[in-house]
Amino acid sequence: MKCASLPSASTLLLLVGALVLVGCNALGRDSESALVDPLPVQEDADQDGVANVDDNCPDTISTAGLSADGCSPFFGPLEGVEFRPGGAQLGREARKAVDPLVANLLAYPEVRIQIQGHTDNRGPAAENLELSKRRVMSVVRYLVSSGVAPDRIEPIAYGERFPVAKNATPEGRAANRRIEIRAVAP
Repeated sequence: MKCASLPSASTLLLLVGALVLVGCNALGRDSESALVDPLPVQEDADQDGVANVDDNCPDTISTAGLSADGCSPFFGPLEGVEFRPGGAQLGREARKAVDPLVANLLAYPEVRIQIQGHTDNRGPAAENLELSKRRVMSVVRYLVSSGVAPDRIEPIAYGERFPVAKNATPEGRAANRRIEIRAVAP
């Protein structure tokens, strides 16, 4: 068996040095290790892992169930939960609209939420605040009866303080009679 001759130590050092230099250049560094064209920093204000430029829900707290556009199933209005003027009963259609929230809460037991109740501006402000409390508690009772632990739910009543539409039209008032959810820090 014949062995090939090995390169000298100085040749090996030159080869290693060349590889290091090529490696640094391939990594975007010059031979003096200064950065060349650094990558831009992507800001993520709510720290949900979705860059601000791609985040359609920039105020999410929980990353549980987070979609690619940064939206959480635990943030925003409960679509389909409507109340008649002066009413706080959660009807059959409204309960169906809450069912996806129930499923998400059961799937993510670490998530805590606020249930926020809002009203239109018809009637005295004190009565509207009381009405929003009754509406919130209607949703809370349904969540608890569906298996969600009550200590994961924080009910908050706002009354007419935070409208999302003008109260000048029936459609605007209907939009203001709403329930919203927000994930809260554990």
